[in-house]
Amino acid sequence: MKVNTGTRPHRSMSSPAIVVGALGAALAAALLISSPAATQTGPPIKIGVIHDLTGALSQMGSELNEGIRLHVSEIGGQVAGRKIELLFEDSESKVDPGITKVRKLVERDRVHLVIGPVNSALAYALRDYMDTNKVPIIVTQASATDLTQAKASPYLFRTSFGSEQLNMPAAWYAYSKLGYKRAIVVALDMVGGREQSGGFIKTFRQLGGTVVSEVYAPLNTADWAPYLTRVKADLDKADFVAAIVWGPDAMRFVRGYTDYGMKGTKPILAHGSAVDEGFLPSEGAAALGILNYLFYTPTQDTPENRRFRDLTRRELGKEPTNWDAMGYTTAKVVTEALRKVQGQVEDVPRFLAALRGTEIVAPQGKFRFDEKQNAVIDLHIRRVENVGGKPVNAFVDQIPNVGQFWTPPR
Repeated sequence: MKVNTGTRPHRSMSSPAIVVGALGAALAAALLISSPAATQTGPPIKIGVIHDLTGALSQMGSELNEGIRLHVSEIGGQVAGRKIELLFEDSESKVDPGITKVRKLVERDRVHLVIGPVNSALAYALRDYMDTNKVPIIVTQASATDLTQAKASPYLFRTSFGSEQLNMPAAWYAYSKLGYKRAIVVALDMVGGREQSGGFIKTFRQLGGTVVSEVYAPLNTADWAPYLTRVKADLDKADFVAAIVWGPDAMRFVRGYTDYGMKGTKPILAHGSAVDEGFLPSEGAAALGILNYLFYTPTQDTPENRRFRDLTRRELGKEPTNWDAMGYTTAKVVTEALRKVQGQVEDVPRFLAALRGTEIVAPQGKFRFDEKQNAVIDLHIRRVENVGGKPVNAFVDQIPNVGQFWTPPR
């Protein structure tokens, strides 16, 4: 049986998205082969995976897939004696193709569950379809707030974070811990960007802070000059710049902040995606010193993260990224629930109950779901530092047990 691996050459943002390297092919092949000691107790468990493999968010999607394959390969491509068959599709960073691909996975391929997507607009569009068809979906990166609030569904789980979830405590940290009172907020003009910046702005203002200006740039903006000019014009009125950007736009913003002479004048507090490990080599010295926040720090020295880092180096030949960790954690949550039900994924109510109760120690720390089936995680505070001649995110601090309904401590 042929598996659509959905891989691409690592780090190449312009390379074709469905190119399979030798390692990717070997890992994909491992997914179709049960451990020799395993006893087959049923047909394969089919898991559809829908991520962006082309377009502006392709790095996130590709690395999420890397992490998923890494965990499934690690457990021998099977759970409870049943093979795990991964079927990868590319949402192309667009809503309509994504919907079409998921319909194919559900109606033609007959998958038992779906993992993904990255894009919040697509996640919103898929919610009712998955709920109506009673097919579980484990959302990875899409941070659309209402998916696990007003639009919560018993069939929908999220292993990453809601849009406001990371940004509310980040705003508190900026105001209460760093002493920043006046902010310029820079974000992407898309569903996720507007929601995430909204969470930051709401909390910062509630604490007493002032938002001097808001600057929104469309996803995949080639020329950041107009937006950087607006930031620079208000810089003397602010204490810092809150940057909620990701993908290629993050690299353009970080490098542009230096090119326009703003580095060293007012600090940046960034969403961790702005200084993702995949971007740091290109951002170079421009990223040094940027304080940022995210759910994972590749350099954090804990037993589980050391094990994951060693596994990634050995199997993928590289350092782990945030999205490798998220893909790995998502897959581990799924296989742990499958193990609890002895692989009987067809018993959907039982499988859903197992998912709700799953708690694991992930590379980023303790993981569990809240009552709306959204992840409860620790928020890591990191700083980009020069280590061994290259920029890396160093662990600085953390805010524990951050859920989507987080409130500032009194």
